[in-house]
Amino acid sequence: MSKSKITEAILVIATALLVIYLYGVIRHEESKVIFVYLACGVGITGVLVKPLAKLIALGWYKLAEGLSFISSKIVLGAVYFIVLVPVALLYKAANKDKLGIRKSKKTVWIERNHTYSMKDLENLW
Repeated sequence: MSKSKITEAILVIATALLVIYLYGVIRHEESKVIFVYLACGVGITGVLVKPLAKLIALGWYKLAEGLSFISSKIVLGAVYFIVLVPVALLYKAANKDKLGIRKSKKTVWIERNHTYSMKDLENLW
């Protein structure tokens, strides 16, 4: 992991802690002062103790990796159930038997009496 990535992660963590503190100030909650101390601690650690900063950044990236694994499943599942399932149900309700498969038939085999010629094989696609 490069120094710039480590510094970037430490800066993001400290900024996030300060934003949480400011959110508490806006809501008039005095118990959020701990986030200022945490932000200062993370920032000073990032500047002075490089091995610990690397561990913090590695943990931050592992947390992001885990969250991306979970959130991708949630977003794709929501898209599936909110968009694709209703579209499929509407299509199925509006278009009856597009494939020619009826429950009353015993087979879906369609006999086609066609003699193939060279012209049939010229442009297959």
